[in-house]
Amino acid sequence: MTVNRTKTVPFFNSTTVLDDMAWGAVWMYKATREPQYLGQAELFMKRHKQVRLLPLHL
Repeated sequence: MTVNRTKTVPFFNSTTVLDDMAWGAVWMYKATREPQYLGQAELFMKRHKQVRLLPLHL
């Protein structure tokens, strides 16, 4: 008998492209160790957090 023990858990809700851009910059930093990529990742996440705080209906 086979038991499927995998579950999917919706723990991350991506609402803008900015978090994806931040992840891309983090991976670029990891690959190159160029500090500008880490700075870009931080800026993208800062903007992502600001956008998430805006009301949905203005």
